[in-house]
Amino acid sequence: MSSVAEKISSSIRDGILKGEIKPGEPLREQHLCNQFQVSRTPLREAFRILQSEGFLIHQANRGVIVNQISETEAMQLTELRSSLEIVACRYAAVNISKKELKELERLNESLLKAAYENEVKASFLDIRFHDGIAKAARNDALYELLTNVYRKLTLIINVLPTKRSRILHSYQEHAHILSALALKDEALASKYTEIHFHNSLNVFSQKVYNYVRGAD
Repeated sequence: MSSVAEKISSSIRDGILKGEIKPGEPLREQHLCNQFQVSRTPLREAFRILQSEGFLIHQANRGVIVNQISETEAMQLTELRSSLEIVACRYAAVNISKKELKELERLNESLLKAAYENEVKASFLDIRFHDGIAKAARNDALYELLTNVYRKLTLIINVLPTKRSRILHSYQEHAHILSALALKDEALASKYTEIHFHNSLNVFSQKVYNYVRGAD
C-alpha cells in the first residue's frame, strides 16, 4: 500500500465520516485526481482500500459510490452489534486496565457534553466509547468483527444521528457499565450492556421506522 494511496483513502474516509461526502454519492476519478494532484493509479488503489473497508462500492452503471446501507441492513448490524458487545464487555471486565477505564470515563463525559452541542459528534463518541471496551476485551477475533460493524454503522450516523434524549440515557447506562468494569464483575458488566443495547435497539428501530415513513 503506497503512502499516497493511504493519504487519499484517509482524506476520503474522513469526508464520509464527517458527512461531507454523502451515502450514494458517486466519486468522480478525474475530479479527485485534480483535487489530490495524482494519477489514476494511486486513486484507484485508495478506492480499493475503502472498498475493502466497506466505505465504497462499485456499481456497473454509476462507477464507485459511497456505500449506502439499507434500513434492513442497519437493523441487522445493530442486532449483531448488541450480541458482540455483550461478549466484549464480559472479556473487558477481566482484562481492562485502570488507564483504559479512565479513558472510557473521559469519553463518556465528552459524550454528555456533545449531546448539547452536536448530535452527530455525540454519535461518533458513542462508537469510540464502545470501541474502547472492545479493545480492552483483548480478543482479536471479536475486535475484528466489531470493527467491521462499526465501520458500516458510521455510514448512517450523518443520516440518522442519535437524538439528545437517547444520548443522555446512554450516558447513564455507560456509567453503570463502567462501574461494573471497575469492579471486574463479568456478569454485571454483561447485564448492564445487555440492558443498554436493549434500550438502544428499541429506540433505533423506531427511528428507522420514522425515517422510512418520512421518506415515503
